Amino acid sequence: MSVEEDKQQVVNQRKDHKERQWGITVAVVLVALLISWALESRWAQDIWQGLWYQPSVGMQEIRDSLELTGKGERIFAATQPVLEGKDDFNAHCESYDREVSLLGCYTEGKVYVYEVETESLRPSNKVTTAHELLHAVWERLSESERKEIEGWLKQVEVENREWFEEELEAYAEGDKLEEMYTRAGTKLRDLPEELEKHYAKYFANRAKIVDFYEEYQAPFQELQDELERLEKEIVSERTEIIRQRDEYENRGTSLSAQVRVFNSRASVPGGFRSEAEFQRERNALLKEEEDLEKLRNEVNTRIDENNARIEEYEKIRESLGELSDAMNSNVEKIEKTQEGEI
Repeated sequence: MSVEEDKQQVVNQRKDHKERQWGITVAVVLVALLISWALESRWAQDIWQGLWYQPSVGMQEIRDSLELTGKGERIFAATQPVLEGKDDFNAHCESYDREVSLLGCYTEGKVYVYEVETESLRPSNKVTTAHELLHAVWERLSESERKEIEGWLKQVEVENREWFEEELEAYAEGDKLEEMYTRAGTKLRDLPEELEKHYAKYFANRAKIVDFYEEYQAPFQELQDELERLEKEIVSERTEIIRQRDEYENRGTSLSAQVRVFNSRASVPGGFRSEAEFQRERNALLKEEEDLEKLRNEVNTRIDENNARIEEYEKIRESLGELSDAMNSNVEKIEKTQEGEI
């Protein structure tokens, strides 16, 4: 090999070395950029966090029932929802208010759901999970997206003003829009088409979630309807009882006066023009006395029946309270004591 050829080989080697160095540098920069993008990208963060999520059997059942889209699945896995008993749930969600039934929370990127175990109320676990998932979605929305959604929600609010006032009465003004978003998406059946399309990005069948909501609300509504029916009957009967009792007392006072007059006339010779007149007026008084006794029995029967309605009303109120307590993580269950225990 000539000297010229040796020189050319050295040049080529140096060129190859520089190209490899340049390739390595570019690769390092690309990896750095990719890492930087991943650290900044919520999508990448969600994918990463979701890789480590293993739902419990109960939460997997809820996950399947919600019929999430791919986007919904990604956020669901990233938030790692868990069903919890009262102690763990209260600690995670800082729920210690006996008067407030908190069923779930989204905090520090995680979803926690209080496990309601009463069979008729178990669908609430699904609705709560969907509700908290929408809090996670809201956190990921841009300001422009939130502004657009706000316009749709204002339309919903106009059509459901009384419902929203009741649902949001415990929330500060700054939190109401987000709560409207999570509640409309899980509890209201009829929504504007644009808002429905938005929720469809996360739930393939949002109506099914509303079904779950109506299912666990049904026992409450049934008891509430029965309370309202009984209340109307109790008030109506009470009015009639008072009317009949007043009638009984007035007729009784009148009868007593008539009896005194009758007895006074009977004690005086010639007080009655004939035996027939005596018997006729006596029979009339006896008939009024008999009718008053029937009225007294009728009033007492109505009082007993209305008292029975009041007892039933109180029992239903107690049942309604027990249902509410079943959905409150701060209610301590009282175990039945054995006979002889204090």
